Amino acid sequence: MCIRCLKRTRAVLDSSRKLENIMETLIKRFKVGVASKDVLKWQLPVTERLIKGLPDRVNPLAKAHFFVNYVSLCGKYFQYTDFYETDIECGEIARSPEIACKRCYKKWLKEYRKTS
Repeated sequence: MCIRCLKRTRAVLDSSRKLENIMETLIKRFKVGVASKDVLKWQLPVTERLIKGLPDRVNPLAKAHFFVNYVSLCGKYFQYTDFYETDIECGEIARSPEIACKRCYKKWLKEYRKTS
């Protein structure tokens, strides 16, 4: 492997570690877990386009994600679930799981299905 490739690999590993640290901090800060006051919702992720000055939107191909205290179970999204009205009922997810994110769906089945 050349030196450039090693430097690129190190940079990618460092950035992925930083991302993991950020996600861990968010999860700790918002205390993800099951409690009576936790916010548990299936929602479509909203793309915020503030920089371009355009309104927020939902990608038409987006899958539903399960949010616990504003963080998705798969760890890809952070979203204020009280602000956006893109909720999906749990019964609808149970009937057609193909509309949900695979990682969120598996974790939801294991941990949260009885509570939500």
